[in-house]
Amino acid sequence: MSQPRIKKPAVLVVNPGDNATPPAEHNYIKKLLAMREQGLFPESEASVRITHDDWCDIFTGGTCNCEPLIRVEQPKA
Repeated sequence: MSQPRIKKPAVLVVNPGDNATPPAEHNYIKKLLAMREQGLFPESEASVRITHDDWCDIFTGGTCNCEPLIRVEQPKA
């Protein structure tokens, strides 16, 4: 099933937590921004589920260095 495309950019809110790494250095942020540029976020509100690999450094306070799985999910009506 393909993701809906939009013509205008979606709002992206990111909370990197207490990690001292600048957000733009995390692989998941890079991937989210690329998805936004490709129009893969819906115009309406949606949830984003990010699944990191078990070995990703984000779990030990480091920078996301894996290829996370990112899913955009529409709220259920």
